[in-house]
Amino acid sequence: MDYLKQHNAASAPALLVIARYLASRADGQGINDLQRVLQPTALKQEQSRARQRDGGAAPSLTASLAVGVDLGLLKVQGPTRDRRVWSLHDSTRDQVDAAAADSRTFYSLLLRCLGEKAMKDLDGGEQPSDVTLALTWLLRQDPLAPFPTAWSEGPEAAVRQAKVDTLVNNPEQWRAFMRWARALGLAHRAETGRRKQLIVDPTQALSDVLHAMPSQAPADQWFRRLYSNLPVFGEPRLIAELPPTDASTPEIPVSIALAMQKLARIGRLQLVASSDARDAVVLRLGRREQRISEVHIMEGAA
Repeated sequence: MDYLKQHNAASAPALLVIARYLASRADGQGINDLQRVLQPTALKQEQSRARQRDGGAAPSLTASLAVGVDLGLLKVQGPTRDRRVWSLHDSTRDQVDAAAADSRTFYSLLLRCLGEKAMKDLDGGEQPSDVTLALTWLLRQDPLAPFPTAWSEGPEAAVRQAKVDTLVNNPEQWRAFMRWARALGLAHRAETGRRKQLIVDPTQALSDVLHAMPSQAPADQWFRRLYSNLPVFGEPRLIAELPPTDASTPEIPVSIALAMQKLARIGRLQLVASSDARDAVVLRLGRREQRISEVHIMEGAA
């Protein structure tokens, strides 16, 4: 399922609100109850000009419900639209229950679900969602060269040159994509005067998953585990789904190198330097190059 094309109004914050509400309702809720409770409050930022559909429910509500079902966070039962009931999926209820109380924990779970769904799609011979592939592409971009937030001022040319315009292809999709990237801790927006930029920076997402990473491991093994936990960070099978590029790219994406070094500077990681270890990896950021043989998560950091 493509989220940017088919369910453009879906968002991570809307999924968080839905999950929090359904966490205390084991029997689920119908669309009318969901609309009545959620639309006037948590979803009040819905654009007033958006056309109402599906019985008057907000587009972000119906779109986010569809995405939640596709990701396996939610399940829907019922023979007709009017009788459908949404609830947390049995297989992920405990995880969603635990994560729904904290937004960062939930967004980290959501990012992992996006990756897991993408790998299942590949196993089944299907293409992963446009959001997941676009995030994989985004994390391979240089954080030292931010994107203007306005589609026509740089992003349009960038995605067409990279041949990923099949994933993100217009201003509405770009805005929705930025919402996903920022909520999931993969990028942030910066404003300098009148300039608004999207800076690729997955430090938050990496920080959120440290608890699931080895406390100490050879660098190459540590990164393989990272890609397993968060495939959008650089899982080779996902990267293979992106259009080939003529530009040389480092083994470790520059944005990931930035996140590793930022966490090392604040004492959450220790990057053990090495000059010749066989299992070493190289972190490149601008003209700086750092070869590391081991990654240690500092005590209490996870």
